[in-house]
Amino acid sequence: MAEKLRTIQFRDLRAKAATDIEAPEKAQKLLGHTKRDMTEHYVRKRRGEKVQPVK
Repeated sequence: MAEKLRTIQFRDLRAKAATDIEAPEKAQKLLGHTKRDMTEHYVRKRRGEKVQPVK
């Protein structure tokens, strides 16, 4: 598992965070895009089950 975690990059987390935001305008602001079509390129179309973080 440690090896898999080393392959995660910061940009992967940004796209995930933008995907989890319900409002496209907020995702656009988070990513710092000036054009909505650029945001739509990075926001993933699929959504998985939302879970709570482990303690």
